[in-house]
Amino acid sequence: MKKISILVLLISLVVISSCKKSKDDDVDPQTTDLQITVVNELGERISGASVILYRLKTDYLNNINSIDSTTTNRSGQVEFKDLNTINYYFHIEKTPATNEFTEQKTIAPLTKNMLNTVTVLIE
Repeated sequence: MKKISILVLLISLVVISSCKKSKDDDVDPQTTDLQITVVNELGERISGASVILYRLKTDYLNNINSIDSTTTNRSGQVEFKDLNTINYYFHIEKTPATNEFTEQKTIAPLTKNMLNTVTVLIE
């Protein structure tokens, strides 16, 4: 009987120790997606515009450390996937038009688990 009690105790300890949370288990990456639609002053969608995405305002202002870049499709849209739920800055250009004098960042931190959308005017 004593051997069975010791065996049960050992098995219990193994099970409990294997259930221990690691530091990484507490991290929730909270990823989400961002879709940017680029339009001109007439509201027409602009295809072929270059879109560069930045995490920090200083990176945006200094044009360094971009996290992604792509070109708008025929519908004037780009989509960035698996982003953190923070504000992002973006530079958009289709010469000679840019977003330099209009919207340059997301209005609020992105919402997790959904497609966040932004429409940006370039002029």
